[in-house]
Order: sequence, then structure tokens, then C-alpha cells
Amino acid sequence: MKKKVIMVLGATGFLGSHVCELLKGQKYKIVKASISAGQDFLNFENTYKFFKRIKPDVVLNCASFGGSVHHVMKNPALVIKNNMLILINLYECASKMKKKPFIVNAMANCSYPHKLDVQKEKRWLDGPVHNSVYSFGNITRMKYFVSKGYFDQYKVKSINLIFGGIYGPGDHLVDNRLHAFDGIILRMVKAKLENLKYFSIWGSGKPIREWIYVKDAAKAMVKALKIKKTILEPINVSQKLVLSINKIAQITKKALSFNGVIKHDRSFQDGAFKKVLAREKSFLKNFPKFTFTKFDVAVKDTVKYYLNELIKLKK
Repeated sequence: MKKKVIMVLGATGFLGSHVCELLKGQKYKIVKASISAGQDFLNFENTYKFFKRIKPDVVLNCASFGGSVHHVMKNPALVIKNNMLILINLYECASKMKKKPFIVNAMANCSYPHKLDVQKEKRWLDGPVHNSVYSFGNITRMKYFVSKGYFDQYKVKSINLIFGGIYGPGDHLVDNRLHAFDGIILRMVKAKLENLKYFSIWGSGKPIREWIYVKDAAKAMVKALKIKKTILEPINVSQKLVLSINKIAQITKKALSFNGVIKHDRSFQDGAFKKVLAREKSFLKNFPKFTFTKFDVAVKDTVKYYLNELIKLKK
């Protein structure tokens, strides 16, 4: 029997690399697609040639040109352009295939209205996203509209999964490209290695966020392969892990045994105050018996990763 061909878009990125790791040894043919691997999804002709050659049965779309709130605020046009080109080229190529691939999209919860304290799926479009992430939040919403449009016209089937802030080993080693959790760990590891007496949180540290360990997000992307029906309406993938930026800093300080004093650099703007995903029936129904990694294990692995990577760089 011919193996099912699974294309992982953004395969060398943070989430995509963990998805590829999970797929190892399974009965699939895995095709890694990313700009760094030579597949430029910003270019339609190159993308279409790649699709015709690979003929994927499934595309796990982990591609994302984003980063921290500070990064997307500085680069809104680039965030919109790159993400939109990748998205349209993906769906346009999928629509032209004789056997159209099934697409699983990873989405960010900054696409929810900024006024919602609890992000419920039925209220996903009830208002604008927070202005600090208007570029990335709205381009994330476009994953839904594009998937819906291409299903209605071309019958390209999709599932859209919404994640909170993803953290864990394997992310960038550049401060301003990281989300708050990994960003704090990376910068505090640097502070420890340099024997600094202080550590600065960017902003007030008060915003509250939903978090998910990258290996759990990857597991959800892979488990979505077993869902047979088309579910265009976004599904929250939530374990109700809710922490403030200040709390993350305290947890990291303890895990690192960092002795410095934590301060705040209020020259940085805060994002939305609270972004917490509701855990809903759609997730429980479609991902039965899904287990999340224990939080202390996840934090330990993440701290260990950044510590090891930065020690390597110093050698």
C-alpha cells in the first residue's frame, strides 16, 4: 500500500520541527517544506512545481512569520505580506491538485477579540483584535476565511486549531523574535551566565496569557490527522495553563537558581491584558484522552535547552 504523503510546511521552524519529530517512524512519507530547506512558498510558481512533484495527501501548516508582540509591532507590513503570500500560495496550489490535500492550520489566540477575558469559540469574531498585534492577529484570522473560501469553491478540506502562546525547546535564539515565555527564559539564562545582578521584564509583567508546551501543540497537529470530517470553525486547544508574565519570570528564576533582582522596563508596551482560551466540547470531542505534558517537566526541558544552546555559543 502506498504511504500517505504528509507535507509539513514550516518544517524547520519552532512548531514544525517538533511535528516532524513526532511523525518519525509512523507509516507516512514525510516531506519537509520551508524556505530554509529550499521551498520558497512566497513564490507561487516554485510552490506549484513543488506541489505537482510531491502530490501531498495532507499539509500540516506550521508556517508562521511572526514572533513577539514587539517584533510584530515593528514589522506589520512584512508580517502581513509574508504570511498572506504563504497562505494564498498554499491554498491556490492545493485547489489545482487533482487529489486535493487535507490541510491542518495552526492558529494563534491573538486572533480573538481583545476585549474577551475568556476566549470562547462562538465569540471568535465578536470584535477587533488588540491593536498591538493587529497585523499578526488579523492575518491569523485570514487562515479561517481563506480555508472557508477554498472549501466553498474548490472543496479543499481544512481543520483550524487555535493555540495559546507556545513555549519550549527549539525556538529562536534572538530575543525580540520570541514570545514572552521563551523570551524570558532566554534572557534570564543570559543574565545568569553573565552574572548580572538584575533582570528586566519588558513592560509591566501584568498581562495574563494561555500557554501550551510546543510538544503538546505538535501532538495536537498530528492527532488532527485522525479527524475525518472538515471542521473549518476554529478549535481551541487548551489545558487551562494560565500565567502572567511576572509569574513566568518567578518560575524561571527558581528553575535557573538565578539570584538577580527582577525589575520592569516600562518603555516597552504591554499587549492585551488577558488572553485565556476556553476549553470547549469541540476539543474534548475531537481529541479524546489527549494528555498534556506536566508543567514542571516542560519548564525544566525548556530551561535546559536554552542553557545548553547559550553555553555552546560562548565556547
